Amino acid sequence: MNPGNLKRKSKKSSWILSLKKENLRPKIVVIEECPDAEALNEKEVFWIKHYRDSGAKLTNGTNGGTGGNTGKAYKKHKPVIAVNIITRTKKRYDFVWQTAVDGFCPSKVSAVCKGKANSHKCHLFYYELP
Repeated sequence: MNPGNLKRKSKKSSWILSLKKENLRPKIVVIEECPDAEALNEKEVFWIKHYRDSGAKLTNGTNGGTGGNTGKAYKKHKPVIAVNIITRTKKRYDFVWQTAVDGFCPSKVSAVCKGKANSHKCHLFYYELP
């Protein structure tokens, strides 16, 4: 990784730059392999929690399971309601990024919630009111 490409104000960038200053390289160890994206997201949440609970100083900005989408919309606690257009069944998610577990694209869900799109995969989405 080229340090010049790093965001200047992040825990990950600071950590990588500190390693570089000491001529060190991180060791990457595979802790688990996952057969699909759904399992990957669930296991990412599991392992981040496991290591945080054990006292590890992680640089992750979220609890995981976002599929790489870690922008402001995913970090905020915004409960989302999904309504199936055909069956009218509802499902609640604590965070936008959790919709990925059921095969939805969180950025498209967020666009529907903000009124920038009408629906996503035969579902209407809206932010739950406080």
